[in-house]
Amino acid sequence: MLSAVERGIRNCKPDLAAQIDHVLNTGGKVRRLWEINHTNSAFPHWFRDIVQLQRAASEIWEFQIALIPGLLQTKEYARTRIQLAQPTASVEEIDQKVRARLDRQST
Repeated sequence: MLSAVERGIRNCKPDLAAQIDHVLNTGGKVRRLWEINHTNSAFPHWFRDIVQLQRAASEIWEFQIALIPGLLQTKEYARTRIQLAQPTASVEEIDQKVRARLDRQST
């Protein structure tokens, strides 16, 4: 199971993070890092600042060679991109991420 997480085939679950903490005797660091990255947000922790900056911006310039930027994506396009990027994600997780992406367009 750990190999599948390392290869990006499977998402790390909180119980696995706790097991890694126990085996490596990290004092809970792995679990805390897991929580930082999975706090009921459709966005990873490193992207949350970008979302706030986009909300405050009066103009955004972005160059993409092959993808439509998130702020311009339709619901169907966003869903397809998210499903392709996270094939092991549940329907609920995908729905949450699609809603969050579309919500960024309305703010």
